[in-house]
Amino acid sequence: MAGEGLFFTGAVLKNNRNLQQEEIARQQLAMQQEELEMKKQAATDARKKARRDGMKGQVKDFGLDSINSEYLPHLNKEIKAYEDFVADNSESIYEGDQEANRQKRELERGIQTTSKILQSRSSQISTYRKTANAGTVDIFNQDENGNLLHESQDAAFISSLGSGDISELNSQYGIMKGMTKESDWVDPTVALFTAEDSKRKKADLNNDGASWSYIPQQRKDETQKEITTGLTINNGKWDNKDYGKIYKDKRVDIGGELINAQLAFFNESYEGGGNTNPGDHLLEMLDPSSENFNQQVSDDYAKYLGEKISNKGFENLKPIRTKAPGVDLTDEQKEAAENAASLKAYDEKIRTKPAEDGLTSFNGISVRKGADFNPSIVSIKTNIPLTALSEVEGQEIEQAEKWQALMDEGSENIDVDLVGFRVGVDGEHFAVVKYANEVDALVPIQTVAGLIRANSKLKNDTAVNQMLDYSGAVTEQVSPRAPR
Repeated sequence: MAGEGLFFTGAVLKNNRNLQQEEIARQQLAMQQEELEMKKQAATDARKKARRDGMKGQVKDFGLDSINSEYLPHLNKEIKAYEDFVADNSESIYEGDQEANRQKRELERGIQTTSKILQSRSSQISTYRKTANAGTVDIFNQDENGNLLHESQDAAFISSLGSGDISELNSQYGIMKGMTKESDWVDPTVALFTAEDSKRKKADLNNDGASWSYIPQQRKDETQKEITTGLTINNGKWDNKDYGKIYKDKRVDIGGELINAQLAFFNESYEGGGNTNPGDHLLEMLDPSSENFNQQVSDDYAKYLGEKISNKGFENLKPIRTKAPGVDLTDEQKEAAENAASLKAYDEKIRTKPAEDGLTSFNGISVRKGADFNPSIVSIKTNIPLTALSEVEGQEIEQAEKWQALMDEGSENIDVDLVGFRVGVDGEHFAVVKYANEVDALVPIQTVAGLIRANSKLKNDTAVNQMLDYSGAVTEQVSPRAPR
């Protein structure tokens, strides 16, 4: 149609957008989103911190009290690595990640293995050192340089820590076996004092009606003379080679410090004393194999050492009052006095250094030889607390998993056979029990105190009861129980 055109009939919308307001709205939205993200991150950080704090209670505490200080640097490195791992992986561990927890347990087992080895070595090396410092070192083996073998082995072990598996290093530089000489050497002077103690005289020493058990001075002088004679060199040797060991290795107390008796002789006696660092030219005068040996100086040394040993031996064999002035003792008082005298004599044996019958190893623990410290008994079945099997530190016990498994099951006791007794270097008294029909272990003698008092055979065994009385055991500690 001519002249016709197209007409727009819809509503016209005006473009009235406010771009400035929209930009402001976008900025506000971005700020709100950023604030929300910050809150989320803060919440996440708070949860992580809570988890880390929660993990602190899951980090094991490894006791170090029974480990010698020279071993601690290595163990502290392992503990530090373990603590760092737990801190770095605290969230994964907290959330139960299997791999993280597996690594954590593996690190813990490694530290426990290291701690057990170092605790055992600490106990053993301390025992050796106590024995060596007590006055005699000739029971110990030496290396090619003349050093005590256990000390050189331990030094090599310490220097190698961190260079390999600690169990292999412990075996390579072991100190549990072969450190002492297989010898039944007996200090001959101990028997002299024991004999004198058993032959005490009784008298009213103060003229007041009291009765005393004592050793006359004349007998003391005779004992000292016998010791001096034993120490004296005749024709380049000793009549009794055991006195030769004492002559060479005995240590005496000088001002509270135990030193070699030969050094003490030059310090206190030779030409008025005062020589605290005698040279070889002086020490060779006491050596019968040296060209510079001097018989007179050697005789003077024998007298000096004989007096030292005698004074020390009689020091604790003092008079014992058996009756008060003008008062007769009751049977109970007499028995108590006799028991006291018996325990005093036993105490002298315990305190004698070195152990008069020598030492041997039992499960890696140094114990004394001799019938006095190893009374024979018939095996007796009993039941003891499981914890007793781990109370004597340093033992190398096979099949420990037997009682560990029982402990894990919640058991408190284990069936054992009481098969004997032992005495440690420092007078510790142990009972020997056999479990799993084949494994012997040391436990504190107090563990079987009730059994000893109740058993018809043991309660009349003088040696066993003397050991128990000396150790201070109480019968209430453990009462006899029927095996499970």
